[in-house]
Amino acid sequence: MAEVYGDYLEDLSGSLEFLSVSFQPSVIALQQRWRNGALASFLVTYLPSLAITLDINLEEQLDDLSAAVNYIANELLENALRFGQAVVQEPIGLALYLYRDRLVLLASNTLSTGARKRLQAFIQALLARDPEVLYAQQLARDARADTAAQLGYLTMLNDYQAELGWKFEPAREPELERVTVMVQLTVNRELAKGSD
Repeated sequence: MAEVYGDYLEDLSGSLEFLSVSFQPSVIALQQRWRNGALASFLVTYLPSLAITLDINLEEQLDDLSAAVNYIANELLENALRFGQAVVQEPIGLALYLYRDRLVLLASNTLSTGARKRLQAFIQALLARDPEVLYAQQLARDARADTAAQLGYLTMLNDYQAELGWKFEPAREPELERVTVMVQLTVNRELAKGSD
Protein backbone atom coordinates (compact mmCIF):
# COMPACT_ATOMS: atom_id res chain seq x y z
CA MET A 1 0.00 0.00 0.00
CA ALA A 2 1.29 3.49 -0.87
CA GLU A 3 2.20 6.01 1.82
CA VAL A 4 2.36 9.75 1.06
CA TYR A 5 4.11 12.47 3.07
CA GLY A 6 4.34 16.23 2.68
CA ASP A 7 3.08 18.20 -0.32
CA TYR A 8 2.58 15.41 -2.85
CA LEU A 9 0.20 15.81 -5.78
CA GLU A 10 -1.26 12.50 -6.91
CA ASP A 11 -2.78 13.94 -10.07
CA LEU A 12 -0.45 15.71 -12.51
CA SER A 13 -2.90 15.67 -15.41
CA GLY A 14 -3.35 19.45 -15.19
CA SER A 15 0.21 19.95 -16.43
CA LEU A 16 0.32 21.75 -19.72
CA GLU A 17 3.74 20.44 -20.72
CA PHE A 18 6.24 17.95 -19.30
CA LEU A 19 9.47 16.13 -19.97
CA SER A 20 10.18 12.70 -18.51
CA VAL A 21 13.27 10.49 -18.77
CA SER A 22 13.99 7.11 -17.27
CA PHE A 23 16.98 4.82 -17.39
CA GLN A 24 18.28 1.58 -15.96
CA PRO A 25 20.19 2.05 -12.72
CA SER A 26 23.61 0.88 -13.87
CA VAL A 27 26.03 2.21 -11.24
CA ILE A 28 28.68 3.35 -13.71
CA ALA A 29 26.22 4.98 -16.11
CA LEU A 30 24.35 6.69 -13.28
CA GLN A 31 27.55 7.98 -11.66
CA GLN A 32 28.61 9.43 -15.02
CA ARG A 33 25.21 11.07 -15.61
CA TRP A 34 25.30 12.63 -12.16
CA ARG A 35 28.98 13.67 -12.16
CA ASN A 36 28.89 15.47 -15.47
CA GLY A 37 25.50 16.99 -14.72
CA ALA A 38 24.19 15.97 -18.14
CA LEU A 39 20.62 15.19 -17.09
CA ALA A 40 20.21 18.27 -14.90
CA SER A 41 21.73 20.43 -17.64
CA PHE A 42 19.35 18.91 -20.16
CA LEU A 43 16.34 19.84 -18.01
CA VAL A 44 17.66 23.38 -17.58
CA THR A 45 18.26 23.71 -21.32
CA TYR A 46 14.80 22.36 -22.10
CA LEU A 47 13.00 24.64 -19.63
CA PRO A 48 12.67 27.68 -21.98
CA SER A 49 11.28 25.40 -24.70
CA LEU A 50 8.53 24.23 -22.38
CA ALA A 51 7.73 27.83 -21.47
CA ILE A 52 7.57 28.95 -25.11
CA THR A 53 5.22 26.10 -25.91
CA LEU A 54 2.87 27.35 -23.21
CA ASP A 55 3.36 31.01 -24.14
CA ILE A 56 4.64 31.71 -20.62
CA ASN A 57 7.12 34.53 -20.14
CA LEU A 58 9.79 33.13 -17.83
CA GLU A 59 12.49 35.51 -19.06
CA GLU A 60 12.62 37.54 -15.84
CA GLN A 61 12.73 34.38 -13.70
CA LEU A 62 14.72 32.11 -15.99
CA ASP A 63 18.10 32.48 -14.26
CA ASP A 64 16.62 31.77 -10.83
CA LEU A 65 14.45 28.90 -12.06
CA SER A 66 17.33 27.41 -14.05
CA ALA A 67 19.61 27.51 -11.00
CA ALA A 68 16.89 25.90 -8.88
CA VAL A 69 16.14 23.17 -11.44
CA ASN A 70 19.85 22.44 -11.88
CA TYR A 71 20.48 22.16 -8.13
CA ILE A 72 17.34 20.14 -7.39
CA ALA A 73 17.75 17.73 -10.32
CA ASN A 74 21.35 17.07 -9.34
CA GLU A 75 20.36 16.48 -5.71
CA LEU A 76 17.57 14.10 -6.71
CA LEU A 77 19.92 12.16 -9.00
CA GLU A 78 22.61 12.05 -6.33
CA ASN A 79 20.09 10.59 -3.87
CA ALA A 80 19.00 8.02 -6.45
CA LEU A 81 22.66 7.05 -6.90
CA ARG A 82 23.44 6.86 -3.19
CA PHE A 83 20.33 5.06 -2.04
CA GLY A 84 19.00 3.36 -5.17
CA GLN A 85 19.43 -0.32 -5.80
CA ALA A 86 21.64 -0.57 -8.90
CA VAL A 87 21.33 -4.34 -9.13
CA VAL A 88 17.58 -4.12 -9.61
CA GLN A 89 16.08 -3.84 -13.06
CA GLU A 90 13.61 -1.10 -12.17
CA PRO A 91 14.27 2.23 -13.87
CA ILE A 92 15.18 5.49 -12.22
CA GLY A 93 12.90 8.28 -13.40
CA LEU A 94 13.30 12.03 -13.57
CA ALA A 95 10.55 14.36 -14.78
CA LEU A 96 9.84 18.07 -15.07
CA TYR A 97 6.23 19.31 -15.27
CA LEU A 98 5.39 22.89 -16.12
CA TYR A 99 2.22 24.64 -14.97
CA ARG A 100 1.39 28.32 -15.29
CA ASP A 101 2.09 28.87 -11.59
CA ARG A 102 4.71 26.23 -10.73
CA LEU A 103 7.33 23.74 -11.82
CA VAL A 104 7.19 20.20 -10.49
CA LEU A 105 10.22 17.91 -10.48
CA LEU A 106 9.82 14.21 -9.78
CA ALA A 107 12.44 11.56 -9.18
CA SER A 108 11.73 7.90 -8.52
CA ASN A 109 13.93 4.97 -7.64
CA THR A 110 13.98 1.81 -5.57
CA LEU A 111 15.54 1.63 -2.13
CA SER A 112 16.05 -0.90 0.61
CA THR A 113 13.67 -1.21 3.53
CA GLY A 114 16.38 0.14 5.83
CA ALA A 115 16.95 3.22 3.65
CA ARG A 116 13.19 3.73 3.53
CA LYS A 117 12.91 3.69 7.32
CA ARG A 118 15.75 6.23 7.70
CA LEU A 119 14.20 8.52 5.07
CA GLN A 120 10.74 8.28 6.66
CA ALA A 121 12.18 9.14 10.08
CA PHE A 122 13.80 12.24 8.55
CA ILE A 123 10.58 13.21 6.76
CA GLN A 124 8.59 12.94 9.97
CA ALA A 125 11.14 15.15 11.78
CA LEU A 126 11.06 17.61 8.89
CA LEU A 127 7.28 17.86 8.91
CA ALA A 128 7.23 18.37 12.68
CA ARG A 129 10.04 20.92 13.02
CA ASP A 130 11.32 24.18 11.58
CA PRO A 131 13.41 23.48 8.44
CA GLU A 132 15.85 26.28 9.32
CA VAL A 133 16.61 24.70 12.70
CA LEU A 134 17.08 21.29 11.07
CA TYR A 135 19.35 22.87 8.45
CA ALA A 136 21.62 24.34 11.13
CA GLN A 137 21.72 20.99 12.94
CA GLN A 138 22.60 19.13 9.74
CA LEU A 139 25.47 21.52 9.01
CA ALA A 140 26.91 20.66 12.42
CA ARG A 141 26.83 16.89 11.78
CA ASP A 142 29.19 14.67 9.83
CA ALA A 143 28.90 14.61 6.05
CA ARG A 144 27.60 11.05 6.00
CA ALA A 145 25.61 9.92 2.96
CA ASP A 146 22.21 10.07 4.68
CA THR A 147 23.04 13.44 6.26
CA ALA A 148 24.09 14.84 2.86
CA ALA A 149 20.73 13.82 1.37
CA GLN A 150 18.89 15.45 4.25
CA LEU A 151 20.93 18.62 3.79
CA GLY A 152 19.93 18.65 0.11
CA TYR A 153 16.24 18.52 0.97
CA LEU A 154 16.67 21.24 3.58
CA THR A 155 18.51 23.42 1.05
CA MET A 156 15.60 23.01 -1.36
CA LEU A 157 13.21 24.21 1.35
CA ASN A 158 15.33 27.05 2.71
CA ASP A 159 17.10 28.39 -0.40
CA TYR A 160 14.49 27.72 -3.10
CA GLN A 161 11.26 27.83 -1.05
CA ALA A 162 10.34 24.46 -2.51
CA GLU A 163 7.48 22.28 -1.37
CA LEU A 164 8.48 18.65 -0.89
CA GLY A 165 6.49 15.45 -0.98
CA TRP A 166 7.29 11.75 -0.97
CA LYS A 167 5.38 8.68 -2.03
CA PHE A 168 6.45 5.18 -0.96
CA GLU A 169 5.03 2.08 -2.57
CA PRO A 170 6.07 -1.55 -2.96
CA ALA A 171 8.59 -2.30 -5.70
CA ARG A 172 8.39 -5.34 -7.97
CA GLU A 173 11.38 -6.86 -6.20
CA PRO A 174 10.79 -8.27 -2.70
CA GLU A 175 12.41 -6.40 0.21
CA LEU A 176 12.57 -3.17 -1.82
CA GLU A 177 10.43 -0.05 -1.92
CA ARG A 178 9.88 2.51 -4.65
CA VAL A 179 10.10 6.15 -3.59
CA THR A 180 8.99 9.11 -5.65
CA VAL A 181 10.16 12.51 -4.50
CA MET A 182 8.18 15.56 -5.63
CA VAL A 183 9.63 19.07 -5.52
CA GLN A 184 7.36 22.01 -6.37
CA LEU A 185 8.69 25.48 -7.21
CA THR A 186 6.48 28.54 -7.54
CA VAL A 187 6.47 30.46 -10.83
CA ASN A 188 5.55 34.12 -10.50
CA ARG A 189 1.97 34.22 -11.80
CA GLU A 190 2.29 37.88 -12.80
CA LEU A 191 4.75 36.81 -15.48
CA ALA A 192 2.54 34.06 -16.85
CA LYS A 193 0.80 35.37 -19.96
CA GLY A 194 -2.90 34.70 -19.97
CA SER A 195 -3.00 33.80 -16.27
CA ASP A 196 -6.20 34.35 -14.34
